[in-house]
Amino acid sequence: LPSELGTINGQGIFRAGTTAGAYPGAIQVKVVQGTSTGIGMADVVIEPGPIDRIEVDPPSPAIRPGETLQLKAAAYDQYDNPINGIEFLWGGEGPLAVDDSGRVVVQRQTVEPLAGLVSWWPGNGNPEDVAGNNHGIFQGNPGFDDRTPVVIQASPDVQWDHVVGCWNAALRAGCKNIAFAEP
Repeated sequence: LPSELGTINGQGIFRAGTTAGAYPGAIQVKVVQGTSTGIGMADVVIEPGPIDRIEVDPPSPAIRPGETLQLKAAAYDQYDNPINGIEFLWGGEGPLAVDDSGRVVVQRQTVEPLAGLVSWWPGNGNPEDVAGNNHGIFQGNPGFDDRTPVVIQASPDVQWDHVVGCWNAALRAGCKNIAFAEP
């Protein structure tokens, strides 16, 4: 018996190795009775152990609203043997919708304007001001390139944590060019 498949002690007790797979004729036993000899063989199937970890591919994806992404998952035992036949139950939080196959869709979220804001552009793909009448005009790709920043400007009576919330929302949206403006 090759050592990577396991060991057999003098009483015939087999202890499996750590590499899952099917090994035809791996165990052999020889019997001698007087002048007669017999040989027996047995196939060995080493099955993977219980799930030790699950790997998701890609491990840290980036996705924007309206885009889709296909995730894949694989389960492994403690010896890195893949475990087949596992049913993965996918789920998502917040704006993420994940179907039974691991397909992710980022849904656009509707956010209500905060009290006290002069203008509110919820970032829903258009420059309409839903709180006031300060509609914008899209030029370029706002916030995602060097030429067209997202500008956050609050009136003096707006709470600072609301301004910080706007900044964080722009970061979560993937904006790379964000600026503050004096009120």
